[in-house]
Amino acid sequence: MKKIFPFHIEGKHPDRLLDHHKHEIKKYMRRETRRPLPNGFDFWDFDCRMGSEEALAEMVHPKEINRKINELKALEHPAFFIELLVKAQKRVPKVRSDLDVLAQESTHEDSPLDNAH
Repeated sequence: MKKIFPFHIEGKHPDRLLDHHKHEIKKYMRRETRRPLPNGFDFWDFDCRMGSEEALAEMVHPKEINRKINELKALEHPAFFIELLVKAQKRVPKVRSDLDVLAQESTHEDSPLDNAH
């Protein structure tokens, strides 16, 4: 998805228009994540670029889209640009350090449920 959304359209309330744009973006993301994954991949991820125009767009985490839209509206830009590129990803297991293992073991030893027997 690569699109420019205006903040003002004649005859439409600006707040409802803003809600409509946010809903359209979320709807696109939901639709893309429902597609079947290729073999060997675990989830769909998005590369997102946003800005007041395409030349000024910068990378944004997908969870920050609404916050960025609100910022651009507060700065009174006439519109905002968004580019969402979907990509299949594999989960990367967390690497546990020895400190994590020791901390987990100490919490299990000190558990009050173990001493209740």
